[in-house]
Amino acid sequence: LRPRESQPIFYESSSGDLVSRPSKKNSLQTKKTQIDYVDDEPTKVVKKVIIDPRTGYQEIIYEKDQPKKQRKYYLRPRPT
Repeated sequence: LRPRESQPIFYESSSGDLVSRPSKKNSLQTKKTQIDYVDDEPTKVVKKVIIDPRTGYQEIIYEKDQPKKQRKYYLRPRPT
């Protein structure tokens, strides 16, 4: 991709037709930063929804979605 290149967005309408439109924003994509906008994402088919009973957070898994790599998060102590 070239810097600040506008890519067409493809999505399926409610009648089942495949529609394309130009992207609303020109995205600058590098290896370190890849910007995804919610309104520019195509429609995905939901495979399952996992709800964590302790926190209530939802994780949505879509069809043809790659499994996420596990990351370790370290919490910093709050400054007093």
